[in-house]
Amino acid sequence: MSVPNQTPYIIYNANGLTTVFPFEFYIINASDIQVTINGTPVTSGYSVSGAGNVGGGDVIFNTPPANGSVVMLERVVPTYRLTDYQDNGDLLADTVNKDFDRLWMAIQRSFIYLGLALRRPLFGGPFNAEGYRIEKLADPVNPQDAATKNYIDNFSLVRTLRVPESSIGMLPGVSGRRNLLLAFDSNGNPITVLPESGSAADVLILLAELDGLRRIGTKVNYGIPAGSSLTEGLTFAFDNVKGWLRVGGADVLPLDDERNFWRGLPDPKNSWWNPALIGDYSASFNRNGAAYAVYSSTFGHDCVTYGVASLAGGAGSASGDPDNPVNPSESQGYCSFAFGKNVIALGAKSAAFCEESDALSRAAFAAGYRTQARKGLSTDPGGEASDGIGATALGENTRAAGDGAFAAGKNVQAYGGSIAIGSGINDGNPAVNSHKDSVMLFAKSLIPGIAVVPGGGGLGDPSRVGVHTKYPKEIVDVVLEGGGRAALRIPGTGTGKLLLQGTDNNGNPLTIATLEWTSANGGSAVGTLKINMNNDAACIELSTAGMVALKNVKTLGEISGAPAGTIYKDASNFLKIV
Repeated sequence: MSVPNQTPYIIYNANGLTTVFPFEFYIINASDIQVTINGTPVTSGYSVSGAGNVGGGDVIFNTPPANGSVVMLERVVPTYRLTDYQDNGDLLADTVNKDFDRLWMAIQRSFIYLGLALRRPLFGGPFNAEGYRIEKLADPVNPQDAATKNYIDNFSLVRTLRVPESSIGMLPGVSGRRNLLLAFDSNGNPITVLPESGSAADVLILLAELDGLRRIGTKVNYGIPAGSSLTEGLTFAFDNVKGWLRVGGADVLPLDDERNFWRGLPDPKNSWWNPALIGDYSASFNRNGAAYAVYSSTFGHDCVTYGVASLAGGAGSASGDPDNPVNPSESQGYCSFAFGKNVIALGAKSAAFCEESDALSRAAFAAGYRTQARKGLSTDPGGEASDGIGATALGENTRAAGDGAFAAGKNVQAYGGSIAIGSGINDGNPAVNSHKDSVMLFAKSLIPGIAVVPGGGGLGDPSRVGVHTKYPKEIVDVVLEGGGRAALRIPGTGTGKLLLQGTDNNGNPLTIATLEWTSANGGSAVGTLKINMNNDAACIELSTAGMVALKNVKTLGEISGAPAGTIYKDASNFLKIV
């Protein structure tokens, strides 16, 4: 039997219960399999089945290996010959095959271990440890020997200039050290100074250079001015390594965090001096700003930025997500803008303005008082869930939820990407548009005065328009409930018309029928109603005192072939019916 191309080992993690561990490789004798537990070979306490079976067999333990231990079954054949062939002796196929099988089994195992060796490419280049550590190395002797951690810690570092602190600032570059002396500022950080023989003129020349600012102190606390409520004093601070800037006044704790937006900071204390609260390349101006994210800025007082490259200004406002500030993603305030009183711009590229406005989704916009633009949720009215991209809420107590949703006015809400404009009853009874992709106008009511909803959805399908209904069933649907009335009013003395039109082949309008109202007296309900048919020919006229006039009634000869029920006049102008 030939030796197949198999992986001659298998590794298990024991669970403390299992005693049977299968192997799927060919062994000739039971002694050809080596069993190890946690790297230690074991030679007893188990039995082996499947010897001679090319598909493998099982190792059966008398007692289950301990839970969590690593059990490895590996084929290990002798690396010497077991068979000595004799002159003129029998050359049996089974004996020869097994002899060659052991040879190939040994070769397979050698190639596996060769693959675990520290190697380099045949064409040259360095040895590649493939991310693994190399342990138990000797300390280096020759210049090109590899250095061990012990050597670096105990021989190399002891020859360097050291400080007791865990770190020290970097020395200036060549241009900053040239012809100058090394000194240390009050914080122990390295600086360069002019030689003793330098003059005041030399100092002024250096300060006048483009990079002269780096020779000036970058942290100044001017103390608390008389009569001020500050607890930390007026401050100017600039870090020329991390690029952050703080200008204004600071307190130990924020004074105006009414919506608890500072809850996401590691420690809200000393927001201008605690490095854990200062983002690289950030800037805070005025009072108590916490520009926490990189590239962000705050203005006003008690504002905080969790969003990368965001702005927060006013009082108690925030960008980004206070509940997930450690690893802000694009959905958490990236490039957002919050300005006003207690507003938050949480969505990426979102903006929130005025007072207690929330822009919570991507590219959302919220402005006014207690407005909210956010994602659409399956629990919303209408049940339409979406990312809320571009949702816009304006006015007072408005909400826009869903992609493209728009709510403007007072106490109105738009869901499912719809548009709601106008006003509801009050805070507890807002006007709600939950009809996806529709437009509704409200006026101190929960029922829209006008609703425009999608039609059939095809390219040629018109929208449906409803009056006093959220759900128009027809192209134009006027709902008059509870004795409601609809009026077409002619102001004063004049004429009004309602036309029923068709179109010719060129799309030009053709009048089929006309309803014409004439008011002869603007001071009283007096007038006539005319119904004209094709080409505006007079047909019926209803006038004062209920009089009805039939215009252009034909004779029997003129209506020859007319259907039953047609009115005609005889020779004496009496009306008759066919």
